[in-house]
Amino acid sequence: MRIIFIRHGEPDYNTDSLTDNGKIEAELLSKRVMNWNVSEFFVSPQGRALETAEPSLSACGRVATQCDFLHTNL
Repeated sequence: MRIIFIRHGEPDYNTDSLTDNGKIEAELLSKRVMNWNVSEFFVSPQGRALETAEPSLSACGRVATQCDFLHTNL
């Protein structure tokens, strides 16, 4: 089993979302992830994490399990 952790794209912490650059990073990430053999996806409930995961999930035709324990207030 391999576990791959991916940090969110460039964040705008004030709005818990991605910056324009972070959205580009998330799109570029999706082009890599769609070639990986991934059996399960998990995501934090934070906006920046959800926004980073969305392009990859869409490219793979998958959904992620949202894990509240991955949320942090840092």
